Amino acid sequence: MPAMSKDVKNRLLILGGWAIFLFLLVTIVMFQFLVTREESSSPLTVDKGLEFDVVESFVAVFTAYNTVPSQTDESFCIAANRADICDRTDVVACPRKYPFGTLIRVNKKVYVCVDRMKNDNPARFDISFDKDLKGARQFGIQKLMVEVVTIKN
Repeated sequence: MPAMSKDVKNRLLILGGWAIFLFLLVTIVMFQFLVTREESSSPLTVDKGLEFDVVESFVAVFTAYNTVPSQTDESFCIAANRADICDRTDVVACPRKYPFGTLIRVNKKVYVCVDRMKNDNPARFDISFDKDLKGARQFGIQKLMVEVVTIKN
């Protein structure tokens, strides 16, 4: 076998290093995706028979959105916390100060915070009307009393 030049050996070492780096990067990304998907794929629905304690109450601006590509993005059924929100009307996009899973009560209905508002709307809430375009349009923009609640023990 003919001897390789030092330049060829160095290039092969660099190429091998990049191949290992890319393999590890892809492995880590896939692992993170699977772990995140496992943690958030279970629906966070709210049972109507539950009782709640009010943690905080205030008036806030509410809008409505639909789980359709024209109002979100190409993954319109996947919320910011990676939960599938299609066919659900118990979810809300919340300001970033509220962690995912926060329960919000508005007009006697409890919603779960699973999505985020854009940074240009830091104090607004956006209720999912799923595919009900007419209902979302009729809801419009409203100032409503909000209660941040927790489930009573």
